[in-house]
Amino acid sequence: MQDRAIAAIGRLQLKQKQNLEPWQLYAESIKPGQSHWMVTADFALQPDGTVEYATCDIYRASDDNYLEYGYRKGSARGGDITLTTKFGDFTKKMNTLVQNQLPALVAVAEKHAPKEVGLFRSLKKAFEEQQEAILAALQEKYDSLGDKTEQNKAGFTVRMVEPDGTLRPLTHYKTIQQQLEGHGLTGKYEKYSKKSLAKKKVCSVCREQKPEVYGFASPFKYATVDKPGFVSGYFDQRRNWANYPVCKDCALELEVGKTYVVNALQKRFHHRNFYMIPKAVMPMDEDTLSYAVDLVADMKDPEKEDNRVVTEDALAEVAKDEDNSFTLNLLFYEENQTTKAITIKLMLEEILPSRFRLMFNTVPNEINGHALYKNARYDTKKKTTSDLRFNFSHLYSLWRGNDYYAITQKVFMGEPIDRAEFFARVMHRIREQHANALTGKMHENTRTTVLKAHIVMRYLQKLGVLQDMVAETMNDSISTQYTMSEPKKRAFDMAKFKAFLEEKADFLTTKEHQGVFAVGVLIRLLINIQKRELNNTPFAKKFKGYHLNYQDIMRLYMDTLDKLNQYQHFYIYGELKEFIALNFSTNAKRLKTMDPNELSFYLVAGLELGQHFRTDPEEADTHEIETEIA
Repeated sequence: MQDRAIAAIGRLQLKQKQNLEPWQLYAESIKPGQSHWMVTADFALQPDGTVEYATCDIYRASDDNYLEYGYRKGSARGGDITLTTKFGDFTKKMNTLVQNQLPALVAVAEKHAPKEVGLFRSLKKAFEEQQEAILAALQEKYDSLGDKTEQNKAGFTVRMVEPDGTLRPLTHYKTIQQQLEGHGLTGKYEKYSKKSLAKKKVCSVCREQKPEVYGFASPFKYATVDKPGFVSGYFDQRRNWANYPVCKDCALELEVGKTYVVNALQKRFHHRNFYMIPKAVMPMDEDTLSYAVDLVADMKDPEKEDNRVVTEDALAEVAKDEDNSFTLNLLFYEENQTTKAITIKLMLEEILPSRFRLMFNTVPNEINGHALYKNARYDTKKKTTSDLRFNFSHLYSLWRGNDYYAITQKVFMGEPIDRAEFFARVMHRIREQHANALTGKMHENTRTTVLKAHIVMRYLQKLGVLQDMVAETMNDSISTQYTMSEPKKRAFDMAKFKAFLEEKADFLTTKEHQGVFAVGVLIRLLINIQKRELNNTPFAKKFKGYHLNYQDIMRLYMDTLDKLNQYQHFYIYGELKEFIALNFSTNAKRLKTMDPNELSFYLVAGLELGQHFRTDPEEADTHEIETEIA
């Protein structure tokens, strides 16, 4: 984790927030980047300084007003630092509030705000005496939110009502302010009833010797130290400063930087959480850092209420200036909901904006717009079609689960992707779609899956990360073997087929690829004939669920020739057969050594894209064969 980058953001924020009071630097938002509900328990102030429970209310909160409710994350056992908390088990929350949080606030008032001692003692008594009524009212307000998504984002806080009706948030009171400020500072060196600090040691952030360094000042919980076995120094938590020494000044910068990162730089990309943390190339260049921070903070999907969600278009914006005066660190993480410790799934450091431009602008613009992709996407709900465009969702449909992070690292960092792995994933996806089709759960047809694999392959090739995908020089064998005369009254257009091969050198990279692809096209032509003549496609039952090797494909090819002789005549599709003989049949030795998944993909690609080479696409048979393949 680039803690020095976080500290630099913290310094920048401190300069911009010089008018803030110290406690405000330690307050946190319950739901950073999201509008959410705050359910309140309101207490009426009495002339004698005591309080009485009045009512429950609800209001909308966001990053714009989070300071007023004074939230700061605490511990699972002791509760949050003030009376503001996230909603959960109401009874458990109420018990924690009465037994832990209110007594702690009374103790703070006794030490730092004597005039408020009576108020918080009275508040504690009111909660104890009217706990059932408060719980019932809170539950009613919570249920009124209706939608579970809204309920999960809700928080709880307390307000005081003056005799004239003025509402006072918790942070109006010195006790709450002191609790926030005190925990923000002492929490850097005091936890678990232990103190971890040392004198005259070097700070790991600024790398200078300081009068004191603290042991619990890490901005994020990369690891928990609540168990002695997790700490170096003979399992002594007091020596945790040796693991991660942070001075007082850097601790504050990290705190403020962390708050800003969590509130403004926390993002979601295809359902994964990450922090995007800018860093100026020149450490003292605050103007560039400020520009980069604002750029990332403003990045969002305008169609989503959640400001954290970003799209490919938004990510492309970070590269609109090409001077590479800053870099970006991406930290993908998962958070333990109990301990709040984060598990770092992937850390990508110092990515230049020019890399974002290549990934999200240059390459997609080069590969989108091909005729194959026109009206290739079918919306099953709206019953409409749209053009297929590259989207990372196509990539992530091949690399799912924890593999999401592996492919993200390779693409962002330009690391090589094994060719055999790519075809294995493609065929797994195609077979999965095929299995779904057999059970009536098909989400997309095989042709769409093939086209998505095709566009992903082209994307990875353009990025230069897909290994061993260098096109051979094949134009001579494509353009000189056959005449270019316009076919008349034929179902198959060889000219279209040859033009496709010339255009798609980045897809059909070898003669072997072209040969297997052509076999798939020939099989599609046979299936079209069977559909027309028999109103059935018995040949489609020969595909073994797309688990094919060279021998299987050769058998399919020979059976196809035999069936074509039965239905038509020996000379039908003569040019295509001659092409297959030159590029498939005569390359048996090399084809036998190729990965079966790679062979399977190119056969299925030919099978599904064969319709593209009909003489009259308007009359093409669009019969889907998935449900008939056994």
